[in-house]
This record gives sequence, C-alpha cells and structure tokens, in this order.
Amino acid sequence: MGPLNKIHKRFKKETFKAENRLFTETVQELFGKYRNRIHIVSLRFERSLSEKIDWNARALCITGARGVGKSTLMLQHIKRALPLSETLYVSMYDLYFRSHTHTETAETFYLNGGRYLYLDEIHKYPVGSAK
Repeated sequence: MGPLNKIHKRFKKETFKAENRLFTETVQELFGKYRNRIHIVSLRFERSLSEKIDWNARALCITGARGVGKSTLMLQHIKRALPLSETLYVSMYDLYFRSHTHTETAETFYLNGGRYLYLDEIHKYPVGSAK
C-alpha cells in the first residue's frame, strides 16, 4: 500500500469517527430533550387503560385520535416503570428526524446500551404522497 492510500484510509477512518461522534452528540441532545418531557409529566392521574397494556411486548402500537393522551400514557409508563438510562422517548416530529432515520437512531441507541425505545407521532401516509 502506497503512502497516499495510507493517508486516504486514515482520513476516512478519522472522518467516520468524527461523524459518529457528532451523531452520538446529537442523540445525546434527544436524550436531554425527552428526559425533560418525562420529568414534567404528572403521575397524579393515570388511565386504567395503562394496566391493560402488555408493556413487556416486543412492540406496541397505540392508536387513537389527536389529544386523547397516547403520548402521556407512554411518558407516564416510562416515568413509573423504566430506568431512564436504558430508555429513550422521541417524537418523530423533532427536527432531528429531517436528517436522520428512526432506524439509525434505534441502532445507535441500542449500540450505546439502550433497551426501551418509544417512537411517538408516527404517521402512515399514502404511497406517493408529498410527506
């Protein structure tokens, strides 16, 4: 391997490290933002529906009209039952997701010790729609 190839290979490796570090820092911003949401959610009133949900299922889908408490239900469960160090709640409306996918976010979260990922505000759009 010639000297230019070695330099190019090292440059690519350093660039990858820098990009990965930046991505990890951005994920840390998500952690901070949504830990604040979890902190302020109240546990004074919880719907009885919470007891009927199998929170140990591998995946859950909670559907319903806007404003009925789906997000609050998730946040309350996280606050009441899960270790924050292993949990991430994110809204897909966050500007972060304009340049990152939920898949890469989940992968980074998992590779950094995450166990419980809650994705909120996921919407299904017809094929070919502008969204």
